[in-house]
Amino acid sequence: MNQWAFRHSDRSLGAATGLAGGAAVLQGAIDVTPGRLARADHAYGPGNLLGTVSETGGTPTGAVIERGTANGGTHVRWADGTQVCTAVLSLTQAAVNRVETAWTFAMPFAATGDLVVSGMLDATGFATTVTGPGIDEVLAPCAVSLTASGATVRIYRIAGGTDFVAGDTATCRVTAVGRWS
Repeated sequence: MNQWAFRHSDRSLGAATGLAGGAAVLQGAIDVTPGRLARADHAYGPGNLLGTVSETGGTPTGAVIERGTANGGTHVRWADGTQVCTAVLSLTQAAVNRVETAWTFAMPFAATGDLVVSGMLDATGFATTVTGPGIDEVLAPCAVSLTASGATVRIYRIAGGTDFVAGDTATCRVTAVGRWS
């Protein structure tokens, strides 16, 4: 009895199983040959587009996009290794010349080499939460003590400007972009 229901050169359908084989089917996770049938473990669709991203040797092995919350912020990871973390932080007076807070990223980054951190001061509420310097007396938010898992976010007053006082708080929206793998 012939075990093949259909066989043409290197493409086949098994008579007993009905499974496609040979060059008719993707040969691995990185095979993108046009016209081949996709195996469920080598294709993306509604069932595995969103979930936990992972990779082995640079080849994605999990979902395409991962989103979550932790440490008071959010993270989005993509299968290519890109990660974005965001948070809304409340910076408090740490010295007369600055307000600051420690930011622990929602998920750690792989390294700090290509990590970019930016912040935006919430100017609307600044006058109601800061009794020290006015909005025109402060510099843009900055990140110091940057590590793969977090940073200290600071807003400095301009030299010679009005000092921050105890109880001053400033809201800052922050974003960190880098690689998770």
